Amino acid sequence: MTATVDEPVIRFEGIGAGGELWGGTQANFSIDLPDQNVREVAIIVNAPAAAFLAELAGRDDTEEFREEVANLAGEAWLRLAIPRGERLHSVIFLSPAKLQGEPSVLDELRIRASMPARPVPAGAENEEAPAGISA
Repeated sequence: MTATVDEPVIRFEGIGAGGELWGGTQANFSIDLPDQNVREVAIIVNAPAAAFLAELAGRDDTEEFREEVANLAGEAWLRLAIPRGERLHSVIFLSPAKLQGEPSVLDELRIRASMPARPVPAGAENEEAPAGISA
């Protein structure tokens, strides 16, 4: 199918099974680009990158955090790569070195990954808000 969009549209499709076989957490995206076929891209944030990002965000390096940051890092990376005209391979690996080479991505992740996922419902102020980021 050919995309009929004026600007790139990046959709998170979910966490992929089997990313741990590659040493990381896999986030799947579909990307609609103007005048091109819809593309599917898997972003794998390797374990050292997830640990690095957890430290950066002041969070525990848990499975939940890894899934969240794979989504956030994947989207941030794609938003940087697309305007540059970079070739979008079917699988893109993000390592600490690759992330450190892009300060704008790290700044965005530092902010988004350290924020609470959603507001605490009224009457639940004494409960700990789930970690994450609001959509």
